[in-house]
Amino acid sequence: MPACPNGPAYVNIPMPDRPRKRSGETARWSFALGRGEHPVEWDWLQGPPNVFGLGSVRRPQSHSRARHVPVRAYSVTTGTHLEVESGLEHDLVRVLDRRSEVTWLVAQPCRILFPLDVGRRTHVPDLLSLSTGGRVTLWDVRPNARADELFWRQVAMTQRACADVGWGHEVFHGLDEVERLNLLWLQGFRHEMPWHERHVERLTESVRSGETTIQDLIDLDDGSGEVIATMWHLMWCGQLKVVTRTRLTETSPVSVGGADA
Repeated sequence: MPACPNGPAYVNIPMPDRPRKRSGETARWSFALGRGEHPVEWDWLQGPPNVFGLGSVRRPQSHSRARHVPVRAYSVTTGTHLEVESGLEHDLVRVLDRRSEVTWLVAQPCRILFPLDVGRRTHVPDLLSLSTGGRVTLWDVRPNARADELFWRQVAMTQRACADVGWGHEVFHGLDEVERLNLLWLQGFRHEMPWHERHVERLTESVRSGETTIQDLIDLDDGSGEVIATMWHLMWCGQLKVVTRTRLTETSPVSVGGADA
């Protein structure tokens, strides 16, 4: 079996049922139906677009007056780089990329035109995630300190538009410093190595045998570093569970389960 359950190939996941009414009653949607394609308005009476074929509706640009610096974030889920607009969006990619139920990600996935004046009529969500079972979620990223009244009005309109088409919507405010540093560390072990598989069973059985700490698993290594690196990889993809919201030390407990994200 593969060491990590995440991967880019989940092409047979069903999409949600088509909406019963045209979502233009609350919003008009545009998608880039391919990488590098210009956005075109979507008729939801056709059903939802193929998420796997979507490109970004805009490319983040850096300039002297920009508030954020664009980032090319590699995603194990898609096997590609996602062009996100800020470090905070990169943090969200790290969170979603290690969740085994997340099967696809798209940055700047659509443009939504609201029929009412909400300050900014046109809105581009920051990220789209697809989960097993076909659940699609749009994400907006904003630090708590910058979540003003205009932002929350826009969130309400986006949530209403998503509900009309059977999609979900979430807001990501960021991570505290400890969890962010833990995920940065684990991300360094996100790639599968040829020798991971031969250590998976030994590590998981050691955890199942009783109370286990990170140091207990480190002690299993023969000096090659393979067991230690496999341990961190399994923590990244969630086959071994650690509490990422507290500082990871030699005495941190380890269990078997889903990723703690």
